[in-house]
Amino acid sequence: MPLVGTDVPEMTKVAFTTSAGQTTVTEMVAAMTSITSVHFAQWQDGALVQNVELHRGEQGASASPTGTRGLDRNRLNTCLNSIGVSWAVIAVLGLACGAACATAVLCTRCLAAAAGFTTGTIAKCVSVAWA
Repeated sequence: MPLVGTDVPEMTKVAFTTSAGQTTVTEMVAAMTSITSVHFAQWQDGALVQNVELHRGEQGASASPTGTRGLDRNRLNTCLNSIGVSWAVIAVLGLACGAACATAVLCTRCLAAAAGFTTGTIAKCVSVAWA
């Protein structure tokens, strides 16, 4: 999902993850619903697992049910914003990568894949944000 500019006009992403011989299919869709709101939906193996409206100033990551010990979300968000990632993308990434961000390595891979950035660019932000 290459993201162009500072808005998310529409994003779709499908990811296939295989672990212990089991493949999981994750589908994500996001679209701006206003200048200050973005809608995000996520399915896992065909079942809707998230369907939320996020608003500017909210922490999308805080809606994630998985804890992220060691990760300072404010520092991560500030760093991502400094490399041109918009508030809407940061909010969506917080939801999409919440579970993966329990470890620095998985967090970097998830954020890079979901945002369409290189792993090195995202790794620098995760490194800065990891306490």
